[in-house]
Amino acid sequence: MPTRRSALLLLTTTALLVLVVAGCDALVDRPALTIEFGSAYTVRFGENVTETGGAVRSTPYTDILGTLHVAVEFSGGCASHFFQVDYVLSETTATIWLVHSANGDPCEAILTQEVSVRLPRAVLEKDDLILVSPSGRDEPITRYDNADGGP
Repeated sequence: MPTRRSALLLLTTTALLVLVVAGCDALVDRPALTIEFGSAYTVRFGENVTETGGAVRSTPYTDILGTLHVAVEFSGGCASHFFQVDYVLSETTATIWLVHSANGDPCEAILTQEVSVRLPRAVLEKDDLILVSPSGRDEPITRYDNADGGP
């Protein structure tokens, strides 16, 4: 019965593939994430921002006080929007994302804004900071202590 044999071969191949893929997650220094981003927004990686002292930085980055700066784009214009930081820590990495609250804003204008959020000490103590965007893109965050002009 070739159909039964084919089905068994397909089932065995699928099971092996699942085991191989599941094993790959153990090699990454970041835990599997279930991320809630809140209301829709887009991270604008590489947006240039001029700081108070005149230095130009590319987002995302942290400043001397440990504040994360991220350029975002979202629709709105009729209500106040808020962003808060959420994160998960592994041994050497802090994986960070923003949670957006649009407060039920029905307006559809496209707004670009720099979000500045103070990072907790536990996050700043990690070797690597990674920002995850709602699109699934993740990028390292330039740290003040690693940026040109930092101490």
